[in-house]
This record gives sequence, C-alpha cells and structure tokens, in this order.
Amino acid sequence: MPTLFCVIVGEGKPFPVEVDADKTVGILKQKIKQENTNTVTCDAKDLELYLTLNGLSRDEARVTKLDDDGHVPGCIKMDELLQIQNVHHFGMNFQPKEGKIYVLVVVPAHSAVPSYFILPETRDSVANAVFKIVDENEDEEYEDIGMGVFFSPTLAVTCDHNLASKHTIGSMVTLAMRNEVMDAVEVVARNSTLDFAILKASEPKSFIAPWNGSPNSLESRYDLVLASFRIGIDEYQAPYKGKLGFAPAACIAISHHKRHIMYSCPTYAGDSGAALIVKDGFLIGIHLETINALREEIERKKVIKDRLNDVEESLDMIVRSGLAQWWSALLVHKFKDVVKES
Repeated sequence: MPTLFCVIVGEGKPFPVEVDADKTVGILKQKIKQENTNTVTCDAKDLELYLTLNGLSRDEARVTKLDDDGHVPGCIKMDELLQIQNVHHFGMNFQPKEGKIYVLVVVPAHSAVPSYFILPETRDSVANAVFKIVDENEDEEYEDIGMGVFFSPTLAVTCDHNLASKHTIGSMVTLAMRNEVMDAVEVVARNSTLDFAILKASEPKSFIAPWNGSPNSLESRYDLVLASFRIGIDEYQAPYKGKLGFAPAACIAISHHKRHIMYSCPTYAGDSGAALIVKDGFLIGIHLETINALREEIERKKVIKDRLNDVEESLDMIVRSGLAQWWSALLVHKFKDVVKES
C-alpha cells in the first residue's frame, strides 16, 4: 500500500494518503476528502486530481497555480475510473521518493449561494402591486405624495393622511405604478381615525394577498419586510428617492386592540402607506407614523385632559417605551373587508 503525499492547490500543506495501487482514482478522492474535511466541503467526486510523475518539492507544490482554464499546467489529470497503477497514472512499478509530492488536488470553486431576506421572485411580485400616489404641483408637474398597495385585484389601500381634502369619496386619485405607468383610481372609503383609505381600480391589477394569521402570532417575528419608495429621503440621498427598496423588519409588539403592530426597521419620511409584508409575500399591513410623532400627539392630548379613544389607547401602549427607532403599522384585517370587491 503506497503512501502518496498530496497538496491541495492554493493550500500548500502536504498530507499523506495510503491507498492500494489496485484501487481507482475515485477511491483516492474519497480518502483525500476524509483527510481534509474542513478544507474539502464539496463531494469527493467533484475533486480534480493531477499527477506529477517526477514529484514536486514542498516549495514547488506551494507555488503551483491553476492556468486560465482552471487546470494544473505540466501535470496529468487523473481519471477516477482508472486504477492508481494504470499505465496512464503511476504504472505497475511506481516507487514514491521520499520528500516528493505526487498528487495535486483541485477543489472546485463553489459560486457563493446568495442569501436573501426576501427572494427575488417575491420582490418582483411586490413591485407589481405597490404604487406611489401622485398629484400636480403649482408647476403642473406630478410629484409623489404617498404610497400604497393593492391587496385584491381591484382594491388598494393607502394612509388617509396621504390624500388631500379634495379627495372625497367618489373622486379620482392618480397612481404611478411600476415603471411609472400612470393610472387613475376611485376613492371608495376613508377612515381618518385608523388613518387608511381604500382605492378602487377599474381594471384588475397585480396584488399582494392579505395575511390571514392571528395578530398574536406575529409577536417576535423577524421575517418581516417593508417595501418603500423613500419619497421623503433627504437631498443627500437623492439618487435613491422614489426607487422601490426593501428593508428587513422585526415585530416588537402588537397593540392591545390588535389593530397595530410596532416593529423595528429603517424608514424614512414619506413612507406612510408602504407595504409591510412577511418575506414569503403576504401583506401584513401598511406603515403609518413614527413613534415620535405618535408620542407627541398623545402627550398633547393628555396635557389638555382630552380623553384618548380606544385606538389612541392602543397606540399609547406601544409608544410608552420611548424608543424613537420603532414604527407603527395598521394591520391588514382592519381594512381588507371594509369594501367588498364587486
């Protein structure tokens, strides 16, 4: 049983492998993997072995590099189907010399498997369902004033405060869909207390299906994602303004009345109405306000001894912590059935 010294190309450290001469190169690959479990993470069959007939010194093996085709220059690629003693390999009378390295091992470079907090296909589906609300400014140019998301083929939701007083029930609102395709939808419901408005399209659109789980089951989940256009991003980040982006989010708490979720996530001014989803693509709710803004409004009412309604009491519970980096969203079950799809 000859002892063959081997070196993994790029590693440079010799190691011995004992293998019978009548065993195949495939068996030699398995033994090499067994000796290098930390370095060789691929299957043994994916290794490439190269024979150096005259043997290399330690220094020669250490500086060996692959050519442009990924092969070892000046060496013979070994066939896993043939025996070690095959005439095309070491032959019947091979006797290894002391201090020589006879097998160079090439471990395939694995292309790194991308890791996503939301899959590309889910991002694409979300991009087709979200939109910006636009309105004409004084220069008769369209500007972004808010965002929203379709949760059924013809029904969409946005924050009520994204709409102007002129956007009464039955009026039309202009949307900028994917690739800035413009469309007009009808305002069919407004709720200033919960801060949402329902919009209706005349033709079916791509949509994000509402999440039907219990609000309590969202507690402590960190697989949430906010899809936002960052309308209000500051002037120093202008190249990103209005471009749909995704940010990972984690649930902190559910409000007492099960209407709102408090979550941690990077957000920007103008994100109201952005879609909050679970990473597999179901709609949890829409982004509302920063905790700072909620806290200030509630504290003002407490100072003037104005009674908080149950919605504000619910929000008061989740803002007492005083952590400004947390945000609030209205859960989908509070608006998905307000208007029936005809």
